[in-house]
Amino acid sequence: MQTPIYLAAQNDHSAVLRYLRESGADLDLWDRDGLTPLMTAAYEGHADVCEALIELGAKLDLVDGDDKSALFHAAEQGQPKAVEALLKTLRGKELLEVNNVYDNLPVHVASENGNLECVRLLLEAGADIDNKNEDEQTPLHLASINGKSKVVEMLLE
Repeated sequence: MQTPIYLAAQNDHSAVLRYLRESGADLDLWDRDGLTPLMTAAYEGHADVCEALIELGAKLDLVDGDDKSALFHAAEQGQPKAVEALLKTLRGKELLEVNNVYDNLPVHVASENGNLECVRLLLEAGADIDNKNEDEQTPLHLASINGKSKVVEMLLE
């Protein structure tokens, strides 16, 4: 089920989101796909909505059924503005170390998908480029395997 607050987050309506919150809406309900409004806003790249949700008290440490955080979704989808919004808080920076069910960190998937700006932001925030996933692959391995030469260059700097 998609709640009105979820739909506001998905469609980049931060004013509607604020109104719904003032009316008592729960910021952290999961939808039918197992995503919270914050995860959805991050996935869609709606940085203003991410910031509003954080300001209104949405929990940053929630994960979906695959253990993906909001930061993970933003990094995976190549949404640098959302990554930046999430990393503005100390709690958001803690998401750098939250891995998914395959032990990938946000920097792994950003590297694998060639999301150069997201990789840069994650590295500046302190992402661990030496971390290995369940297949013993680092972000550099994943960028190399997938032909993401610009990311490879960045990771080697």
